[in-house]
Formats: sequence, C-alpha cells, structure tokens
Amino acid sequence: MDSWRVLWSGRTTVLTTFVVIVTVGMVGTFLQAKIYRATATLEIHARAQKVAPVADVSQIGTTEMGWSAEDRYFKTQLEVLKSRDVAERAFDQLGLKDHPRFKGIEDPVGLFGKLLEIEPVADTGIVRLAMDGPDREETAAWVNAVADAYVQRNMDQAVQATRAAVDALLQEMEPWKKRLADTEAKKFAYARDQKVFVPEVERKSYDERLSQLEKDATTTQLHRLQLEAVFQKIKEIEKAGGTYQVIPQVAEDQVLRDLNKQRIDLETELKKLLVTFKAGHFKVKEISSELDKLKQKIDSETERIISAIRTDYSLTQEREKDLRAAIEATKNEALSVSEKASGYTMLETEAAESKRIYDLMTGRMKEVDLNAALIRNNVAVLDHAIVPRHPERPKKLVNLLLLIVLGLGAGVGLVFFLEYVDATVRSADMVERELGLRMLAIVPKNLPESAEAANEAFQSLRLAVQIESQEGDRRVVLVTSSAPDEGKSTIAAALARNLARGGDRVCLVDADLRRPSLHTAFSLPSSPGLGNALASGDVMPAWKGLLRAGDVDGLSVLTCGSLPPNPPELIASDGFISLVKALKSEFDWVVIDSPPVVGLVDAVHIASLADVTLLVIRHASTDRDLVRSGIAGLRRAGGHLAGAVLNDVDITRGDARSSYGAVYYPSRVTEEKARSSALRRPAAL
Repeated sequence: MDSWRVLWSGRTTVLTTFVVIVTVGMVGTFLQAKIYRATATLEIHARAQKVAPVADVSQIGTTEMGWSAEDRYFKTQLEVLKSRDVAERAFDQLGLKDHPRFKGIEDPVGLFGKLLEIEPVADTGIVRLAMDGPDREETAAWVNAVADAYVQRNMDQAVQATRAAVDALLQEMEPWKKRLADTEAKKFAYARDQKVFVPEVERKSYDERLSQLEKDATTTQLHRLQLEAVFQKIKEIEKAGGTYQVIPQVAEDQVLRDLNKQRIDLETELKKLLVTFKAGHFKVKEISSELDKLKQKIDSETERIISAIRTDYSLTQEREKDLRAAIEATKNEALSVSEKASGYTMLETEAAESKRIYDLMTGRMKEVDLNAALIRNNVAVLDHAIVPRHPERPKKLVNLLLLIVLGLGAGVGLVFFLEYVDATVRSADMVERELGLRMLAIVPKNLPESAEAANEAFQSLRLAVQIESQEGDRRVVLVTSSAPDEGKSTIAAALARNLARGGDRVCLVDADLRRPSLHTAFSLPSSPGLGNALASGDVMPAWKGLLRAGDVDGLSVLTCGSLPPNPPELIASDGFISLVKALKSEFDWVVIDSPPVVGLVDAVHIASLADVTLLVIRHASTDRDLVRSGIAGLRRAGGHLAGAVLNDVDITRGDARSSYGAVYYPSRVTEEKARSSALRRPAAL
C-alpha cells in the first residue's frame, strides 16, 4: 500500500516525466534520418567439390578432415570477410573514391569496411552480410559488391595457387628433361662403340643356349653312365663265359626276342618228334638243322647289339666332352657380352630413372592442368541483397513502446527517488506512522478561514481539542511548531475563533516574543502587551488592562507587546506562570502561540505549563528529523502533546485528499463525545 500511495501522490510527476520522455523521444524519432539495411547471404563449404579425383593444388577449402578443421576454416573465412583486402576490392569495384561520404576521409577503405556487419548462422555454413545506410539502393549495391568481391577473391586465390604450382612444375621438369636426353644419347653412343646390340636379347640368347647345353650335357652324362654300366657287365660276361641275354638291352631287343621265341618253338617241336622218332629221322634232322640256323642268327643278332652298345658308349663319351667344351665356350662368350653390356646397363638404368621422374612430373602436370580446368569455388553468394523497402531505423512503433516503458519507468523511478530523498512530511499517514503523533486536523492550502474546507478543518481541530480537554480539566492549549513559517500563528488564531464561536470564553495569547504576528492577524496594536507586563515585574494587576477584544464574540487577545531582549527569561519567570494560571481561571480556553521548538527554549517552558500542546507541521515543507527533534523537546518538558496539525495541504492531490477526508469527517462517536463534553460546561455555552 505504501508503494501505491507513493505512486498515487506522485502521479503528476510520473505523468509529466512520461509525457516529456515520450514527446522528446518521438520528436527525435521523426526527425531522425531513415536508415535502410540490406542483407546478402553467403554459403561457405569447408571442402571444395571435386569433379575428378585429381591432385588439388588450388588451396581452396580445407584438406584436413574432422569437425575441428572445418570449424577453424569457417572462422578463418569470417576473418577474411572482415579483412581490408575484401573491403578494398569492393571499394575499388564500386568506385567510391570520390563518393561524398568518403571524400576527405584519411582511411576511406577502413571506414567502408567498418560499415559491414557479419552474422554467421549457428551450426551452418551460412553467413549474412549486412550494411546500413540512408540510400537503400546504394546500400544494397554496396553489400552485394562486398559479397561478390569475397567470392571472386576466393576464386582468384585458387587460380593463383594453381598457376604457381604449374610454374613450379615447369621449372622442375626442365632440368630432368635435359638430363633424360643426355643420358639416352650416352647410352646409344656406348652401344655403338662397344658393338652392343640389344644386350638384353643377347644375354637372353646366351642364357638359353647355355641352359640347353647344360641340359644336353647332363642327359649325355646320364646316358654314358648307363652305357658304362652295361659295358662293364659285358666285360664280366665275357670273362665268365656267360650269355649276353642277361643284359637288359639285349634281352629287350624285339628281333632277338622273336628269334628266341622261334628257337623255343623249334626246340619244343624237336622234343615232340624225338618222342615219336629217332634222331636220324628226316623230320628230326630237318628241325635240328633249322634250330642250328636259328641259333646262329641269335648269336649274330646278339653280337650286333653288343657291338652297337660299344659304339654308342664311345660316341656318348665323345659327345659329353664336346658338350662340356661348348658349355665353357658359351660361358666365356656370355661373360664377355655381360662385361660389354654392364656400362650400357648402367646408362640404361640412369635413363630409365630419369624417364620415370620425368613421366611422373608430366603426369602431375596433367593433373594440375585438369584441376585448373575443373576447379570449383567452395564459396558462393546464396542470396544477393535486394533493395529494402522499409527503413531499419528508426522503428517508430518499437521506439514508441520503448519510450512508453522508459517514460513510465523513469517517472516511477523518479517518484520513488524523490520519495527517498524527500525528508519532509507529506501525509497524515506519515505523521501517525513515522512520527507517532495523532493527526488532529488537516488544513487546506491557500484557502481563507471562511472557506468551507478550511472551516471544516478548524471545526475538526476544535472537536479534537475539546476531546483532549477531558471534561474541562485541560483548557490551556499551546500551539507551536518545529521550525519557523509553518503557520502556527494562523492555526492558533483560527482555533481560538472556532472555540469562541462555540460559545466559550477564549483568550488568545501571543507568547512569541521574537517574531510576533497575531496583532497583525487581528489588526491590533502590538503594544502594550505580554512583553510589557512581564518586563515590569508586576503582571497580576496589569494583565487585564492589556486584553483586547477579538473579531469574534467571546474572544480576547493578549498581544506580544514590546520585544524584550531576554524572551526565555521572561517566559520562564514566575510572572508568566501566574499569568497563565490567572487566565485559566478567568477563561474557558487559553490558546497560546509560542516560538518554534527547535533551537529555542520558549516553547519548552510554555509546554510545561500547557494542558494540551498542538504541533503544527507544514505539509511537504518541514523536515521529518526536525519534527522529531521538536517532539523530543516537547516530551522532555513533560507537556501533553495531543497531536499534530498538518498545514497547507493541497487537497486537490489524491494522497492529500484521502488523508484530508479521514480528519475532515470525524466519526459520529467523536462528534457526540465532543458535544457531550461541551454541554457539561455551562460556562462554555
């Protein structure tokens, strides 16, 4: 509730602050030049697209694998976009050297680059380029120029890298080409001088011949060994007188086998005939003659085979010797050819190595040429900036909303700040809550006493004082304040008038012997008065002659008189005490107007004599600490501090009006109690 009270009381401040901020802000918004924003979109691929699997020397994109490499490449491209090189390319392309915006600038390219805003889209390869400017077509053209310059720069870098690789390969190939030609020339010159014709073919021919000779020699040697074994068997048979039929070559001869079969058949037939006939029978003789002839043939055939074996053995021995000699000769010839071809082989190997390196470089050169022909840019303009139709700034609706929020916030903040720094008394609630005083009346500001609102306020004060009188026992009322100029004299005069209008006899005493004002309020002479009586030292006989009639029936006024040099001593004198007692016995009410409490002891002395003390507080003017000091002084004097009167309240303000109503219309019980108290005192009527 306190916060709402503060806000309600400061609603004028809030409204004023709100209106000023919104008005000034909107005027500034409408006067502000229109700024347009153009945005182009780039697409950046970390790895360049390859049409063919060839070597890439363009250095376009990243060649490393993995998220870290791609992220590093993407961040590098963002820095390239911010670079002076890209800005300078776009600046020159647009021909902005003589543009009014950059003319006379020390670093126009740097200023142009600062106009560019780069915004990467999270988790993508998309980058937005934006520029702000007063000319929407010009701004769109500028941001598109930057995007195109960046893409072209990336392609130019790739082409330049490829061209550098080609130049480097050409430089490397030239000495190898010359070396290959020199080596080939040396190889053919050597072959011509050494009469070496196709060494590989010659070596192969010798190898084949030598292999065949060794194979034949081995076969011949094996055959010789076989014949040598047979020949040895023949010698053993001849020595022992045995038959040659046990020799495998003889036994396996087909002719000899046929002859032996015929022999066996004739022998079988002869045996059969001898069973029937005698030895001299012609048939027996005929078979025996054929058998003898057949044996001769067998012996002759056996001798032929043995002779052939001897001949074959001799020939085999000779062939074996010839083959051995041929093998040795072939080896010598092959060695001679190898010796001649060794130098040729070395030259040929050197030439082959040179050709291999040259061919490798040639292949690499072809790959680079193919890569240059198939190179693809890994960055592209996804969307060129279009000419913006609406300005980016000022955003009138957004500014209005912000100004509304700012105005309300500033107004509320200012109210609470003023509340925090303002130490004055600003409400009846503050009097009761913070100062601990009962609110007796709220007196409206700038209203005459006869005005209805002021009259009602003073009637409320009169009722409150009557309640405090406690059946007529408390009739001396002190009206004072914490500081000067709080309206205590006006309140004291009004209270006295209202008490007198109720039919009571009232004496209004001006005890402010420093700055008196009651005589002016009633248009009375100030002297003689209270000061003269107290200064004479003989108050009792003289005081009645000093009283003057007020402007209301039943009201008497004791003016201040001449201003004495020692007011505190006069107020604290026995004469003043006697005067108060005499006035109390003579009048129904004695209303005393005293000096302020703080800094002066006059009011403290009077408070010790008064039955009821009223503390006047000027609304929104008197410091709370000063009021607290005054309250403390009055309470130390032992006086009965009945409450406070809040003076000069602007009842047109909501917070004051709510507090004013609480006192302006006292409860019915309070009114009845006040009336009953007044009726019990006949003298007051």
